[in-house]
Amino acid sequence: MENVEATIEVAEEIQEVSKAEDTMAMRIVPAEEIEGLVCEEVLEDEVPEVFALAEEMVKFCHEKQGVGLAATQIGISKKFFVWLDGDKWQLAINPVVFPDKKKSQEVLERCLSYEGKYFRVKRYKKITAVFYNIDGKTGKLKKYSRQLSGDRAWIFQHETDHTNGITIATSGLDMTTPVNEELLKRGE
Repeated sequence: MENVEATIEVAEEIQEVSKAEDTMAMRIVPAEEIEGLVCEEVLEDEVPEVFALAEEMVKFCHEKQGVGLAATQIGISKKFFVWLDGDKWQLAINPVVFPDKKKSQEVLERCLSYEGKYFRVKRYKKITAVFYNIDGKTGKLKKYSRQLSGDRAWIFQHETDHTNGITIATSGLDMTTPVNEELLKRGE
């Protein structure tokens, strides 16, 4: 019974966010509210609401010039996100990362949850990304496994971290300085 009530509550949260007339109503929740918050897996009966919300999340990312957005960043504590996979937006539901631990590097990342800041974080150069997406023929969840490297691997790791309560602020080093902040404001 508790699971059913939790599912109904999450579905109502998703519907509330997706009912917004425009993406300006969608907002990034304060970073301190998502740090340490491990999200719940998406259930099969939540797929229609997730899919509808994902479309709005992509629009929001375009407006904010982001390359990914996890549901938790907009107040939905479920394991899914949208991300820019090369030149195409993808939806990842219940994502898991299996890193090639032999090769990692430190990269500079920005995040919509920490506007105007960037952090140095350790990322694996190559990963196996396992996730679900919606099968266009059946409308049901379908499992995918992909080998990702470079920017695609970093973005997928970053967004998956969000679903597990990890942010670049909790796992990285703030590299924002007054000089760098001024360059960011000017778009350099």
